[in-house]
Amino acid sequence: IFQHISENKISNIQSPGMAAVKFKEYSLWCIYDLEGMPLSLLEAMSYGNCCLVSNIPECTEVVEDKALVFKKSDVNDLFTKIQKACDYPEMITKIKEQATDFIFRKYNWDFVTKETMNLYRRFSTLQSVTQ
Repeated sequence: IFQHISENKISNIQSPGMAAVKFKEYSLWCIYDLEGMPLSLLEAMSYGNCCLVSNIPECTEVVEDKALVFKKSDVNDLFTKIQKACDYPEMITKIKEQATDFIFRKYNWDFVTKETMNLYRRFSTLQSVTQ
C-alpha cells in the first residue's frame, strides 16, 4: 500500500479512526474504525467528498450506496477499494456529486426536529393515558 501511495502522489492526514487521503486531483475520506455514527463522515459527505468506509453498521447505515465500502480490518480489501478509486475517477466524481444532496436530505435538521417532537408527543400522550 505504501508503494502505491507514493507512486500515486497520495498525501495522507490521519486522526484516530479516520484518514483524509488526497488522490491526485480529488479527496477520499477513509473512516475505518469508530463506534457510533461518526460526525466526521457526515461532514466529509456534506462537503462533497467521496468517502471510503469500513463495513461497520455505524458507517454503512449513513452512506448507503453513496460511498466505497471495505471489509473492516481487511487491508487487502482496503487496497482494492483504493485501487478502484484510482482506476475509476468518473465513479469518484459521481459519488462526490451525489454526496452533499444525499446527506443533507437524509440528515435534514428540520426533519429530525419534527420527528423528535412527534416522538415526544406520542410518549406524552401514552404517558397521560396510562396515568
